[in-house]
Amino acid sequence: MISVFLSKLLTSRQANFTDENISIFDLFFTMQPIESLVELQRSIEKQYERKGLEIMLNFGKNISHTIISHFKKRFDMKGDQLKNVWLNMFSLSGFGKLELVKLESNSAVFQTDSSTIAKIYLSKYKQQKQPVCTIICGMLESYMKEITGKKYCVFELTF
Repeated sequence: MISVFLSKLLTSRQANFTDENISIFDLFFTMQPIESLVELQRSIEKQYERKGLEIMLNFGKNISHTIISHFKKRFDMKGDQLKNVWLNMFSLSGFGKLELVKLESNSAVFQTDSSTIAKIYLSKYKQQKQPVCTIICGMLESYMKEITGKKYCVFELTF
């Protein structure tokens, strides 16, 4: 079943899928199998260890920052409107539904339900001691900084 958000994007012509590109709200996107992101993260982790996790975290921050900056510049979004669109874009991108579990002065814990990345990662590599998707952690750190104006250390729980 098509998501309500995607349906609204398509009917309002805010999402376009052509032979050449995919754009949502005039921002270009790419589509790739989620398994390829899992393998990318795993290979970078194995080759570069802690530095590799930092690379993937920064990749996630860049994704989120690009989306947020675009909506602020292009549509003058802020506050709850920006928050809601970002959350919808996060879910639409296949990262899962997001729930804030715990918020402290400098840390936040989020739970991602139905995360395909987590399902694939866990099925291939079993339970991890750290977050399964470093990209998601980076996205959430960037998101929290934008929404609150403060830097947060973000933890992702996957169920």
